[in-house]
Amino acid sequence: MFKLLKLELKGHQILGDLKLDFVNEGEENNGPYSTIIIGPNGTGKSNILRALVDVYRDLYEYKFNGKRPRYTTGKFNLEFELENINYRYSNFNRLTFITKNGKETAPAFLEINGEKDDYRYAKFPNKIIASSILLNDKFPFIEEKEEFENKIFPIYKYLGIRSSSSSAGTKTLVKRTVSSIVDAIDRDGFMDSLGEVLETLDLKQSFRIEYDLRYKTYFYDGNLTVDKFNDFFINWRKHTNRKTDPWTLGHYKKISSDKANVSKIVDFMNTLSARMKSPEEGSRLRVISYDIFEDNSMREEYPILLELSKLDLIKFPKIKLFKRGKSFSLETSSSGEFHFISSLITIFSEAENNSLILIDEPEISLHPNWQMRYVHLLKKLFKNSSGVHFIICTHSHFIISDSKGDTSAVITLKNGETVEAELLDYNTYGWSAEDVLLNVFGVATSRNKFLADKISNLLKLIGNGENSSGEIKRELIQVKQLGLQLKNVDPLKKIISTLTEKYLG
Repeated sequence: MFKLLKLELKGHQILGDLKLDFVNEGEENNGPYSTIIIGPNGTGKSNILRALVDVYRDLYEYKFNGKRPRYTTGKFNLEFELENINYRYSNFNRLTFITKNGKETAPAFLEINGEKDDYRYAKFPNKIIASSILLNDKFPFIEEKEEFENKIFPIYKYLGIRSSSSSAGTKTLVKRTVSSIVDAIDRDGFMDSLGEVLETLDLKQSFRIEYDLRYKTYFYDGNLTVDKFNDFFINWRKHTNRKTDPWTLGHYKKISSDKANVSKIVDFMNTLSARMKSPEEGSRLRVISYDIFEDNSMREEYPILLELSKLDLIKFPKIKLFKRGKSFSLETSSSGEFHFISSLITIFSEAENNSLILIDEPEISLHPNWQMRYVHLLKKLFKNSSGVHFIICTHSHFIISDSKGDTSAVITLKNGETVEAELLDYNTYGWSAEDVLLNVFGVATSRNKFLADKISNLLKLIGNGENSSGEIKRELIQVKQLGLQLKNVDPLKKIISTLTEKYLG
């Protein structure tokens, strides 16, 4: 079982000095576990998620390459638990040791169950997943080809909207969603979980992936040969209107020497011509279509579809959904539906047991009903993965009220001369919006303000010395009734209790 326990930073270039405890005492073995981080804009919520990735990335590089930390600034102290073993990676109190060249200081050290140990024995969560639909998310975008000399950072998976470090788009997210589904389609419980997501959105139990075709009459007439296939790329000027080399020419040259693979692609395209479907009645456009609830061929054929995509012989995939008897594409759905489906599906598809899942502002564009069910659905999807730890940054009071006390913790960040973090020691599950806004976010709603004003007027009456008047009792009885729904930790309830004891006996 994996649990993230602590992160302490000193001199971080953005967060400064900050200490975070992610788990309430005694809940280390409960899971799947969620830690919700809230706070005003500018307190660094997103940068905390980034810092976690950076520290783990440093530790990974240190283990495999012996390199000094280069992604995390200042001092850091990271503690986590994995399979009942405690790990601490830190550059606090640097180690000094004797070598043949004299005294040397290690830039960071690793402790395993409280004892200094070799980096070769460092362990990691199976996956670190970064999920966001923000265009300006703070997560690092690590290209698949990026390497730490001879080792990549394989445990990290970016599931945001960016397709590179400098570009983003919804098509990227759709393509990534399709890829994640294909990877997970045979996993136990995946189709049931996909069904849960669709049911939550009142959608039909159907999930269709479609590819529009390019050069339909040339490639998809059922009579394609290897020579005809090769001729298209070798003599591309006579087949296209391009004035410059096609961007696909490089991939064609890469695969053209593998005659068996080219033959396989050609055979597949001839097979497709016999089973292509029209997406809408009366439409001339013909597409490759898979409904993964009904068709189990998607996973087997996906590698060839990727080849066709790299050769620009099919377009970006589309996801078709169904509601009230009508179909619509995921890209044209409401932003809430788009974000809800793409984020939950990709997270569930990519995560494994013992994963750290970082989610930034999942509430964006979500209806309050979906916000209230977001954490519940996440944990339902991962009910068989007790080692999963979610770190969720949010402004949503509905997500706070959906966080069960024994498997959740809430951290509040407060602005001051420095940002301070507090791990709440009470359970917010099931609280009303007004309770959460007042007691957790520190925001008074009209309902909170009304009750506070009533108490203020009552205190004025008492302050005027009219202790014997019946008006005080009448006001206090009304205030007492209004305050029945307040939580015991609410300061207004404490005031009402004190006044009731004194004036009503």
